[in-house]
Amino acid sequence: MTACTRFEVTEIRGNHAPPDSTIASAIIERYINRLYIGLLGQKPSAAQLEDARRLLEAGNMNQASRQQLVEQLMQDPAYSHQLYAYQREDLLENLDTTSIRSEFDKYSFKRQQPSNKEMWPLYDEYLAELLALMEIPEAFAAGRIDMRELQRRCIDNLFYDELHMGTENFAVAMFEDLLLRYPTINELEQSKKMMAHQEAVVLRQVGQSREDFIHIVFYSDDYLSAQVRQVFLRFLKREPATHELLSYSALYRDTNDYKALQKAVLILDEYVGI
Repeated sequence: MTACTRFEVTEIRGNHAPPDSTIASAIIERYINRLYIGLLGQKPSAAQLEDARRLLEAGNMNQASRQQLVEQLMQDPAYSHQLYAYQREDLLENLDTTSIRSEFDKYSFKRQQPSNKEMWPLYDEYLAELLALMEIPEAFAAGRIDMRELQRRCIDNLFYDELHMGTENFAVAMFEDLLLRYPTINELEQSKKMMAHQEAVVLRQVGQSREDFIHIVFYSDDYLSAQVRQVFLRFLKREPATHELLSYSALYRDTNDYKALQKAVLILDEYVGI
């Protein structure tokens, strides 16, 4: 029989395996790239990547350092343009800015023709809507409009009307695009009634015009929940849990700050990948 020799394992205090700096560096770089692409629609340059890495490493990748980086990116003019691009994709079937400018020029020309004088009021309305669309990136960046107004401009114009012609189609599109669900039979009937200038109740609010209907949708609890869901789906690729939906909806309702809603998600460990 072969004898077994017993060895004692002696623990040396402080002798812990060093952290895997390669993995840590890869996580940081991936996080920076995700932020740049998600918020600005572009990858960072080598210099931008290095600056962001230094900022995060100086804060040991804590949430404060992540928030500082997110806030810096949101100050870039590209952020507002990218946010507008996402809304054009979602609400206007990826309508490009060239088409908006082309329509503006077309109606500007028509507005100058004396033979079209009886149509001038309608052309003025179209031009105001188109100008409001073109001004979105700068207006949002300057804080002159919030996310609700940005989206309202995207749905209150001739392009959206052409995509969803008729009162019923418009009502259904508003529910699907902004509340992420189909209206109930009663909601659809009440919405049509309201837009026909009859007093009706939609989402527990009374109104009697198209303008009332649009306002009610944008200031409903369902809208807040849908915005939270969109942020989660876009950045985390999942639906929020019930407690997350409640807390993030409350954050958006209390602050009316879409950037704050995005920041709260973008600094999560889940988004970082740790």
